[in-house]
Amino acid sequence: MPSAVQTLPNGMQVMRSAQLMMADAALSDVGPVQQRRFYGVMAAVAVVLLIAAQPGAAYNNGGTSTWTPTFWGIWFSVLVVATLVMTRWQKALHDAYVEGGMAVRDAEARVRAWGARHPEWSLQLYDTKWSLRVVATQAPMPTHDPRVAQLARGIRAAPFWADQCRRNGVYVAVVRLADVDAPHAPPVKRLAPVGNAPTHPALLAELQQHDAALGLAPVAHPTESTT
Repeated sequence: MPSAVQTLPNGMQVMRSAQLMMADAALSDVGPVQQRRFYGVMAAVAVVLLIAAQPGAAYNNGGTSTWTPTFWGIWFSVLVVATLVMTRWQKALHDAYVEGGMAVRDAEARVRAWGARHPEWSLQLYDTKWSLRVVATQAPMPTHDPRVAQLARGIRAAPFWADQCRRNGVYVAVVRLADVDAPHAPPVKRLAPVGNAPTHPALLAELQQHDAALGLAPVAHPTESTT
């Protein structure tokens, strides 16, 4: 099956290939440092609210709670406000982490560390802003190849990605967002590749087609000798 770029009804474009492995490494919602900070503050707020609730939870000798309606109203209002503030702060942390590029950089570091342990792979990397695109170019790789699952685990691809590729017999990658999102999407960046293995000649045309669909200028990819 030759590679092809297909335009969907919403304007999104996807590329399909039976031999050029294209995968997207998962991006975390929040970085580990931000996550620890967020959950630390959330735990502190929970402790404060629990301590504040202790007087109201006490009972006098008659068995009637000393938690007056006024105290209850104040405590519940604080709980609602704290929940709203924490929710907005969590979204702000997510936006700063993802839109600031840290999510892609962390995923890139993870992929490079995996590639260093597997020098037989040659990976082209792309910062698409919606993902870290990983394209394996050292050899044509049918979707049933066991190395597909190996790469999926190594780069933390989307759950069930390898199974879907194997079932469909084709790799599918987004190369353009839907019409509603495309005008606001920043340009895709080509990152330094992982590994020194040359691009397999059988993959060169499809790799160039993939890059062009992402809006990238062509570059020379060293290929292995066919002689």
